[in-house]
Amino acid sequence: IGNVYIADTGNNRILKETLSGDTYTQSIVDSSLSDPKSIAADSVGDVYVADTGNNRVLEETLSGCIYNQSTIPTSTLNLPINIAVDAAGVIYISDPGNNRVLKEIPAGGSYTERVVVAGSGLSAIAVDGNGNVSALCFQRPRKIDLARASWTNRDYAVTCKKCIQAMKSRNARPIPTADGAK
Repeated sequence: IGNVYIADTGNNRILKETLSGDTYTQSIVDSSLSDPKSIAADSVGDVYVADTGNNRVLEETLSGCIYNQSTIPTSTLNLPINIAVDAAGVIYISDPGNNRVLKEIPAGGSYTERVVVAGSGLSAIAVDGNGNVSALCFQRPRKIDLARASWTNRDYAVTCKKCIQAMKSRNARPIPTADGAK
């Protein structure tokens, strides 16, 4: 059992709960935020924060007992509300104000940005231990599984009808969905 990180949105801070024996000890990772909506931790313990009110994603790197903050260089974000990090350190950002999910790929101390999927209503995202990415569409709240619809690692599938239309416009093949939408 590891640390638990909490996006304390109402108090504009990120909390860390560290297990010690049978109890947790609370510390503040960052309190200079504006409306943080989501956090994710990578395999080395770095914490990523969707600092929604400031339209940015931050990386909090632990150095001794102190977290050092840096901003993930992205194109202009508009209300990033959810982030996820896979085992390779790739950061996925739900950017609903710009109707997209971004993929930030680490490359020699910087990042290479790709748009994973574009379409209105995209919100929450998650990455499992195998690198499978899932997202949620606000317009019809359901899981958008980007890996299980027989697509390769470079292709992505979504279940939101408008999102599927956006994929079709990029010459992607249609996929079946739970409600039969294509």
